[in-house]
Amino acid sequence: TLSLVSGGYFLAETLDVSAPLTCVVAGLFLARRRRQMPESAVYIRAYMRSLWEVIDDVLNAILFVLIGLEVLVLHLNEHYIICGLLAVPLITVARYVSVELPLLFLKLFRKLPSLSGFIMTWSGIRGGVSIALALSLVDSPEQDLIVLMTYIVVVFSITVQGLTLENALKWNSRRTNSR
Repeated sequence: TLSLVSGGYFLAETLDVSAPLTCVVAGLFLARRRRQMPESAVYIRAYMRSLWEVIDDVLNAILFVLIGLEVLVLHLNEHYIICGLLAVPLITVARYVSVELPLLFLKLFRKLPSLSGFIMTWSGIRGGVSIALALSLVDSPEQDLIVLMTYIVVVFSITVQGLTLENALKWNSRRTNSR
């Protein structure tokens, strides 16, 4: 899997096509082939999952180190911090709306728990991808603002949402079971 992604990325760059989309297609191909693997290959799947979890953890650690270094050189001012703090509820509300609208449509066809939109919103923890996108911006006057806002949203997401998610799930479960 690692060589397929690496080789596919290199080939896509050489052919001047989208390397990330090439990796997505490779992942879809592997997922389809996985269903055809014999049951005796379960240990291979477990090994691949462990490998990719380690790679994911290492890349996330690198991203958080990079954002930590980036924060050291940011030109901080109180307006940027206020913007970041305002972004937290705005992004949470935007995510809720983007989750709840399709759920309203789905509720026409099947029964869903009443707070499923809230749980899906609260469990939408942000992290590595948001940071990577913010760091990949070309130098511009707004880059410091965007990086700081992203950092504040990610820190809130990981600390507050991450630490309270288990309690939110328990609360929702008790509420659903009491009906």
